Amino acid sequence: MSRLPSGAEETIEITHAAPELKIRRYLTVNGKMTEKELTYFTDGRGETNPATIWISTNRDSTSSPAKETQSKTKWETGRIVTRATLRVMIGIHAIEEDVVDEWVLSPDGKTLTRTTRFYLQRSATEPVMITAQNADDKRVYTLVSR
Repeated sequence: MSRLPSGAEETIEITHAAPELKIRRYLTVNGKMTEKELTYFTDGRGETNPATIWISTNRDSTSSPAKETQSKTKWETGRIVTRATLRVMIGIHAIEEDVVDEWVLSPDGKTLTRTTRFYLQRSATEPVMITAQNADDKRVYTLVSR
């Protein structure tokens, strides 16, 4: 789950043998490529993967990323949905954001659309000042080879 930096290029390879879904992600930013292998289980048992997104109180890109993200994945009406909660502590206060990834394959099997939605959790007892809610992050992948 992540937002791409400006000018970044991403390629993914997917292997699916139910319930295991493996995604190998190649990300190139400023000419430097990184690779991550992510494993999801579509039966809802849950998974832990290297972090691809995190909450930071630092506005620049030098903030330390989280090392792992715990999530749960399952099939929901023809799409694969992964849910995770991100958390950062500011003093004694916790800020949490739910992240929902939805993967939908086109009927012809040639286009995969991934939409990531962000939901800031609000405390019922503590006021929190926040910036505007993040917009959905939508990516469309086209099939190169099987």
